[in-house]
Amino acid sequence: MIPKIARFLSLVFLSLFCAYLIFISGISLFIGLTNTRRTGFWVPILCGLLLLILTSFLVRLIVYIIRQARSRDRYLHV
Repeated sequence: MIPKIARFLSLVFLSLFCAYLIFISGISLFIGLTNTRRTGFWVPILCGLLLLILTSFLVRLIVYIIRQARSRDRYLHV
């Protein structure tokens, strides 16, 4: 069982990393959509979309960890 402080720090790290990935994905999508007249404009769009999909799995992991922590905190005396 992970101590509460380690769980909190891992959630903070994962949340900041997730925000960073969303920011990079947004920049990639913006660059791809503003340069549609150039050849290969679809590459940053594809990379941004794939990064958003991977980030959604990371968000699901964060939510899972939070739900597990709440369920364990409820039954401390079991």
